[in-house]
Amino acid sequence: MASYRTSQLTKDRIYKSALLLFAEHGYAATSLTDIAKAAGVSTGTLYRYYPSKGDLLMRIGRKSVDHLDEFARNLPESMPLVEKLAAVLEEDLKGVLLRLLSADGSFGELTPAKRELVLAYRAEVYMSLERLAQEREVRHRLCAVYQYLIKEAQEAGECDPKLDVDVASQLVESVYFQELDRTIDDPQRDYQSFIRRKLSIILAGYLS
Repeated sequence: MASYRTSQLTKDRIYKSALLLFAEHGYAATSLTDIAKAAGVSTGTLYRYYPSKGDLLMRIGRKSVDHLDEFARNLPESMPLVEKLAAVLEEDLKGVLLRLLSADGSFGELTPAKRELVLAYRAEVYMSLERLAQEREVRHRLCAVYQYLIKEAQEAGECDPKLDVDVASQLVESVYFQELDRTIDDPQRDYQSFIRRKLSIILAGYLS
């Protein structure tokens, strides 16, 4: 048990060291050797956990969904469905664009290095069928977060039970990726306003 915990701590330390280096020096300019040195491990140990930088990238998606699931379940019950979904989408966007690579966990500027990392992640996803399958699993779990909120609203009588939860969650997912792409291109974009407008259209006629 202690060995497993030590292994997980080492894996997490490598991951966090990599993100900080990517933020400071850029994804392309950071080598696995740099990451191993920053994490205080041998290159052999690093390769055992992360055979490539791409493996580090793919963990970003998994970690993000873990956080969003917990975030969604802790939203106030009294919050309207549109606001809950918007809060999750905004938390996701902020995590990718601002907070993800800040050493102290605070919001920061969308630097060229951060933008490069987001684009590298998107490129990695389509690098192979294996990567695409991993990303599909991440997106499936992401949709499950939206489904949880919609079903919760249906059970509370706020949302029409006739609403197709699967389809609605996929449409919400599409809003996230649309706003992510546009905000990467224009960091000053008022994505909060666009998110709410799009969610209101998706749920039009289904809210009490």
